[in-house]
This record gives sequence, C-alpha cells and structure tokens, in this order.
Amino acid sequence: MKKLSLAVLAVSSVLFLPACNSEADSETDTMEMDETTEMTSEVENKEMQVATGQEEYAEVALVSEFPLADTVLKYSSDGSTNYKLTNTMGHHAEMISSNLNGRASVLQYGEGVIVALDQGDIFESDEFTLNEKSKDVLRSLAYNLKQMPDTYILVAGRADSDGSAEHNDKLAYKRAAMAANYLHGCGIDENRFFVNSYGEKYPDFKNNTSISKNKNRRVDFLIIPSNELRNEMAMR
Repeated sequence: MKKLSLAVLAVSSVLFLPACNSEADSETDTMEMDETTEMTSEVENKEMQVATGQEEYAEVALVSEFPLADTVLKYSSDGSTNYKLTNTMGHHAEMISSNLNGRASVLQYGEGVIVALDQGDIFESDEFTLNEKSKDVLRSLAYNLKQMPDTYILVAGRADSDGSAEHNDKLAYKRAAMAANYLHGCGIDENRFFVNSYGEKYPDFKNNTSISKNKNRRVDFLIIPSNELRNEMAMR
C-alpha cells in the first residue's frame, strides 16, 4: 500500500477562521501567508490503472484535467483497492453534485473528486475576501464534507492573468486559505486541509474577456481518500 504524502502546506491553526454563517469578512482580518509555498507535483513515471465508467456530474465544460487530475493519479491505489475507492468516491461525487445543484462543476476522476467554483462571481478582481455567493456554495460543500470524514481536501487558489505572475500566485494562495478557513469555521477538521496556489497557470477559460477572467478567479477543491480509508479498503 503506497503511503500518501502530499507536498503542500497544511492550513495553520493561527489563520483567521471566519464563522460559517458570518455575513461579511473584514479586509483587516487577514492572515500571514508563507509566500514561498508552492506545490511541486511530478506525476510518477508509471502507468496507473484508472477505473472505467467515470462520469462528469455537471454539464460545464473546460474543467481542466491538469494538474489536479495528475495529483489523483500520483496518489492512487492499485488493483481492487483502486476499484473500491473509485466506487466510494463516485458515490460522494453524486451527492456533492446534487447538493451544489449547478453552482460548481463536479468531476470524478478515479479516486478523486474535483469541485471547481467556476461559475463566476466568487472573487472580485485582485481580492481574496469571500462574498455571499461564495459563502453560500462553501456552506453547501461543508455539508457534504461532513458526510465524508475519511478524506483529505486540497484547496487550490486560482487567478486571472491581470497583474504579474508572482502577484497572482500569492493572491491565489490567499483565496485558497480563506476558503479553507471558512470551511473550517463550518466544522471541517483543519487537519484534513492542504492549501496550494496555481496562480494564473492552467486557466480553464481564456483570459480574453471580463466574463472568462471572472470564472478564473476562484478556488478548486480536490477531495481524495485519507490514509485511513485507503488502509481500510485494502484490508477488505
């Protein structure tokens, strides 16, 4: 059984933790970020057996299969364990998609479930505070995450192409940290979270219109089985 080890920074308990039902976030309640944090994810140079019959649970195009899908492959199990975990995560994907009801793109990719807040109006330009729409989606997602405690959650911040790449990388990290903190305020164990930034890299929408830039200013979530769940499935 391969041990899972994500090379990303866990959310610190000293970060600002907004209440799940808070009406507004103060821009002064910001957090100290590790500005040098960057996920390095090289896909292992080996073939992975991915279960067939994967289904996209939202009819929204342009959900990128890189790099989150590569992360799924890197930490996937083998053989029958992969099959069992894929089925389990497929059930979770269906539940999440039904609950979010078109407010996000939900894609199962093998043992992982990608939830992309790519419908727009999640963050204002050059901002990382959550608005009421993003809070509403996160509260719904928190409901599902409570039903699947044996999972890890990688939160990836995204940005449009306005500004420098370095600035956008830091901005996207703050967005991811803010979203993770809000979910923690909704009752999700902070030890389940990992935070990363993709900045303006790998855009799902071309940054050539205000609408597409709006959709690129967001956070994505990758939900994967925890070590405990992997071990449990391997023992069955």
